[in-house]
Amino acid sequence: MSIYTLATWLCQGRGGEEDWDKGFELHRQAAGMGMPQAMYNTATHYFAGRGVEQDIGQAAHWFGVAAEAGFSKAMVNLGNMHLEGLAPAPPAGVAPVDEARRWFEKAAVAGDSAAGEGLAKCDAAVAAAAAEEGTAEGEEGKGAK
Repeated sequence: MSIYTLATWLCQGRGGEEDWDKGFELHRQAAGMGMPQAMYNTATHYFAGRGVEQDIGQAAHWFGVAAEAGFSKAMVNLGNMHLEGLAPAPPAGVAPVDEARRWFEKAAVAGDSAAGEGLAKCDAAVAAAAAEEGTAEGEEGKGAK
């Protein structure tokens, strides 16, 4: 049985009680061995604070590592974190919504069905920002009369 499988079983309580602490330790070990699914699960442990103290920064890091390794669920989660302002700032000159879109597009190419919803969220965020900007410009224009 692989370390990853044992970690997952411990978290699910197969064969006994759930053991999130040991499950986290083993997922983290498997992640260190380069297993994208284990990288993703390590991120979810950090995100939810299960088996380890909640750490959104570490969650974003591990979602990023798993996403770079080609794990599409991690791409979707990383995109959502950028949209919600939970991920580290994207490179200079890149808006968070654009970084989110980049990850959702990669997830879509990888065949992840949740990517379309993420792209729709990006479109809605851009539309809302444009409407807000238009409203602010309209308010400025009213005062200039």
